[in-house]
Amino acid sequence: MAQFGYRIVRRDGNAILAVDTRAVSKVRGVLLASFFGVLGLCFLLIAITSRNDALLGGVIFLVSEFCAIGTLYATRRVVVRNIVFTPDAMVVQGDDGRHSFDLVHIARFFSTGQTLMMAYGSETVPVMRRLPSPARIEAQVRRLLEEYRRHAARAA
Repeated sequence: MAQFGYRIVRRDGNAILAVDTRAVSKVRGVLLASFFGVLGLCFLLIAITSRNDALLGGVIFLVSEFCAIGTLYATRRVVVRNIVFTPDAMVVQGDDGRHSFDLVHIARFFSTGQTLMMAYGSETVPVMRRLPSPARIEAQVRRLLEEYRRHAARAA
């Protein structure tokens, strides 16, 4: 499961809910890197001690170490996705681009599995995917939506 965090930043009358996710959690990343490292050392021993399989062992050693380095890089990679609340719209900047939704047509938010969903008019729209705990983000989004709806009602 990925590790994540979120923060709310207020700027010029807008609220930005920034969700940080990692591609691989640190614990899983270290375990995967350790596995690939040990596997690579085994094949390095094969390459050193064998005459026939030296080339094959050397190639597999290099591939294993490449996988270990790639896993360590993935644990450090942080993806930031934003939900921006403006007085009249909600803008989602996620994996699949930027989408804008009118606040009036948003019925509710709910989570299924690792996805934050939204009832928008008569449609069900995925807002963000691959969230380790979408219920926590859902609570913050609901709170901000209610805040902006109250603000719009007072202004009208």
